[in-house]
Amino acid sequence: MERPDALVLWEAQFGDFVNGAQTIIDEFISSAEQKWGQRSSLVLMLPHGYEGQGPDHSSARIERFLQLCAEDNMIVANPTTAASHFHLLRRQAYSRPRKPLIIFTPKQLLRLKGAASAVEDFTTGGFKPVIGEHEPLQAQSVDRVILVSGRLYYDLLANRQKTGDTSTAIIRLEQLYPLPRPSSRRNWPSTRTPTSSGRRTNPPTRVRGRSSA
Repeated sequence: MERPDALVLWEAQFGDFVNGAQTIIDEFISSAEQKWGQRSSLVLMLPHGYEGQGPDHSSARIERFLQLCAEDNMIVANPTTAASHFHLLRRQAYSRPRKPLIIFTPKQLLRLKGAASAVEDFTTGGFKPVIGEHEPLQAQSVDRVILVSGRLYYDLLANRQKTGDTSTAIIRLEQLYPLPRPSSRRNWPSTRTPTSSGRRTNPPTRVRGRSSA
């Protein structure tokens, strides 16, 4: 926080509880610029998803951070490839004005072959807030577009390959806030019947022991 010109990364390990730092996040990350006139490029890399030890060890909930977002106060991202993660950090190092960055890092992607990237993906291009359909689907056969963020993309992709579905395109939202500009929609394929649906990586929000969508 004292060096807004430096790229500082805080990485919570598996089993850490980000909710224990909620007051710090509220005061010095989400509202630091508005309340104190202080900018920072602090990066929080947080494990996300009900993996291994259950919900109490996966407390970085996307919806809670999105509730703190307003007036471009910070950036929330959920990259799905190694190259996307790299270019996101690289953009953060050079971006002006400085904004805090929250990155969700599900442990499932650590050794997932599908999340690996070729060398040229690191040396060329940049961060893409939206990653379009990577399969050569025929536009006239696509009648559904699924918007997805995070590791669930690979589950949807595996199911599509298993069923041989050629009518569903899968679009990845790598940046959740601020939402990508309308120009990013060029990554969306043309569809015969323009229907879309969203998929989330986290289970329904828990409210008083019950689930609500």
